[in-house]
Amino acid sequence: MYFPLRGKVDYDRYITDTPFIQNGENQSLAEAKLGAAEVAGGSQAFKSSHWQGHPNVLAHTRVDDRTDSRGRKLLFVEEIQSDLHQAGKKGGYRQRGEPEAARQALRDATAAATAVLPPAYSVLGEYGNLGYHNGWDAIAALVDSGVSEEQLTRDYDNITPGHMREVWQAVEAQRQLERADQTLADAKKAKVPDAPFKAAWPELVIKRLLRYAAEHGYDGLAWTTGDQQAERYDLSHHVDRIEYDDGDGRLTATRGGHDVVSEQVRREDLPDYLGRDVTTELFKNPSGSRDVYLLEGDQLRVGGAGMRGFYDDILPKVVNKYVKQWGAKAGTTHISQAPSG
Repeated sequence: MYFPLRGKVDYDRYITDTPFIQNGENQSLAEAKLGAAEVAGGSQAFKSSHWQGHPNVLAHTRVDDRTDSRGRKLLFVEEIQSDLHQAGKKGGYRQRGEPEAARQALRDATAAATAVLPPAYSVLGEYGNLGYHNGWDAIAALVDSGVSEEQLTRDYDNITPGHMREVWQAVEAQRQLERADQTLADAKKAKVPDAPFKAAWPELVIKRLLRYAAEHGYDGLAWTTGDQQAERYDLSHHVDRIEYDDGDGRLTATRGGHDVVSEQVRREDLPDYLGRDVTTELFKNPSGSRDVYLLEGDQLRVGGAGMRGFYDDILPKVVNKYVKQWGAKAGTTHISQAPSG
């Protein structure tokens, strides 16, 4: 039997009373939170809405005490999550010094382009700017076309070899300038600081939980199934209708005829609000009105594949790999009473 979390989770408790690793050193040993090892980025640390005032939280878990049908005291895991690595998987990781290196590359590309573009504009003027308004437009068109040097020489065989070299150098310099500009833009995007345990953070959490269970007299460690997680976050329990206007970017959710959410949300940010599966389903269901998409009723009962994959497949494999050395193995049990306390 599954019992949902009771009331509001006291995240401050999980910060102050939990294992915390900062710069690779254990700061305290208690129950449910793992801090990040030293990460790149300095003052641009990762901050999660779960942990206000506590940057660079690598992973966290919520736990309570349960007793199963055999009377065993269990450390029960309600949730295991890494906001940092979920964000990193989605948007990438920021490497130390990345923006400054990109700025220097842009400065170098600008200097190179400045040296070759003006002469090329003069050359192009002698050839009628290849039919474009001016030399700048001609170079821009050649860059956009993706033309090769061989093709350019073939298409404009009236240009002398010496002049063609100048034109081609300008095309290459403009391309490099645009690549450098895009690289800098990408480096300045909201990436998360580089951090350890990109793939192994579930194992890190499981090891800490097993240690805590052993040190505090528990008979075992247990966690929810993927279906229970999916049921917990099933939107049909919270709203009756979700509507998104792709024209003005307004997300509206209603329950009992009243708006519970009404705010501007960029299309690319919808998965952060609704989840990836719900967002995908939403855009499969136009409402009939221009640029408006709608989910209601049973349409809201979608998703959960990620939850099932993590809690039913990944976690058991992580646990089995680690506890095999003691002849143990993950299995199932039944819980017949709510959390103690």
